[in-house]
Amino acid sequence: MKCLLELYLNIDVLDWNRHGHFQSPRVFERTWCQDGRLAARLSCKVERRSVTLYSRSSNFYDTRSGDEQQIIIAWTACRFGGERPWFECPGSCGRRVTKLYALNSWFACRHCYRLSYSSQYQAAGERSAWRAHRIRKRLAHEGDVSDVFPNRPKGMHCRTFHRLRRLHDDAEEKAALELLYAVSRTMQATARK
Repeated sequence: MKCLLELYLNIDVLDWNRHGHFQSPRVFERTWCQDGRLAARLSCKVERRSVTLYSRSSNFYDTRSGDEQQIIIAWTACRFGGERPWFECPGSCGRRVTKLYALNSWFACRHCYRLSYSSQYQAAGERSAWRAHRIRKRLAHEGDVSDVFPNRPKGMHCRTFHRLRRLHDDAEEKAALELLYAVSRTMQATARK
């Protein structure tokens, strides 16, 4: 089993762009908390074409390899105007990615570190139930799968709402079928004994 990427610290270039960090050269601090306590701290010097990461805690870089990492920023044109930033992975692949993960003291993409998503190890029924739950949460901001399906939120287009409703119903049906299949397999196995 591969390592799960949800367990590792990450930086997101799109999040930084949303917060305006690429508007002009600047330095900011990125922190991560765990159980209400500061887990790691990183100083980031952001320029238009590169980012330099400086360690502010021993959680990132070991003393042998130095205390900073340079990451190149690539910009691509968007279809309807503007530009979009990408990290160029400082690992062996050099891919354009939106997120980099801290593992083995340096940031690199999930492909270089061979990280996988936790959902890849869930049963199909669990994934379907989670998908239905996420759609409910998006529409009602609360609720359980057993609740009545929420009404269309104010401002949401009817086509979007109906598409989400179809996706929800399909996911819920698939989860129910997977549950029935698992129960029947268990009953058959018990009957054979």
